[in-house]
Amino acid sequence: MVEVPDEINMTKMLIGIKEDISSIKQQLSDQADLNEKADKALAKSIENEHRIDNLTHINYALISLVATGIIVPLIIYLIEKFM
Repeated sequence: MVEVPDEINMTKMLIGIKEDISSIKQQLSDQADLNEKADKALAKSIENEHRIDNLTHINYALISLVATGIIVPLIIYLIEKFM
């Protein structure tokens, strides 16, 4: 049986460690990109929340305006009819 010198095994192990470190660095880099994207998505979400609130207020104002436009003339008509 031919014995493999420890030096060759050590070299393979160091190459493996180097590849693992490179892989970990790439994953950390990807994680930083994902964090940045998540922060941007959160900012957009908050912005959209404010826009939705604004549209909700506008919607309530329009509903109030339409309801007032129907109810007030109806009340005036009823008052004139019974007076």
